[in-house]
Amino acid sequence: MTLTIKQATKNVGGLSKVSKMPSLSWSISALDCVTGTKLRESNQATVCDGCYALKGMQALPTQQNAYSTRLELWKTNRKLWVLSMDYLLKNKKEIQDTKYFRWFDSGDIQGAEMFQDIITLAKLNPSIKFWLPTKEFKLVKIYANQIPSNLNVRKSHPLINAYKMQPMNNITESYVYDGDKLDTVPSDSKICPATKPNSNGQCNDCRMCWNKDIKSITYIKH
Repeated sequence: MTLTIKQATKNVGGLSKVSKMPSLSWSISALDCVTGTKLRESNQATVCDGCYALKGMQALPTQQNAYSTRLELWKTNRKLWVLSMDYLLKNKKEIQDTKYFRWFDSGDIQGAEMFQDIITLAKLNPSIKFWLPTKEFKLVKIYANQIPSNLNVRKSHPLINAYKMQPMNNITESYVYDGDKLDTVPSDSKICPATKPNSNGQCNDCRMCWNKDIKSITYIKH
């Protein structure tokens, strides 16, 4: 099959560009998060309450429809989706210029098949560093030993001001803390500079989220 950037982009439903980040991403609606939906519906206070991906521009019907289209395209033809995503990773200038890519600035892994496809794409593109934040811990545990070195899967703790999770081989972690609780953040967790007070809210030259050597990152709730 002969692909073009335009056709490949259409086949995956488009890519996202979050202004603060130094990379493009592929995302779906947070309404489709498997674990996230359960957390939002629980009586316990979680990081999924008031989810940032269900506010502002991301909550608009046009954006939610775009997210739904992306998920449906993956479900309808996984083979074409992987082929098209691989083409974009190898040929889209913004990706090749940065060599960074994020999975899910909104949404999360939908199950084993999607996780397998993401692992496959990482293996097909060893020069690109991938970051995947997720709350699908059981799924991650199953596939932890299959994750290539250029794919940083970072488990996201579901509770605010909570530390710490059961460690997994080849998997990093992230946490969310209130600004007035920062003195309780363990010293082995790096605080995201883009979420610190008086920052410009931009990643700038920071790439900690993609770095597997940074085992733990704490984001300040905003």
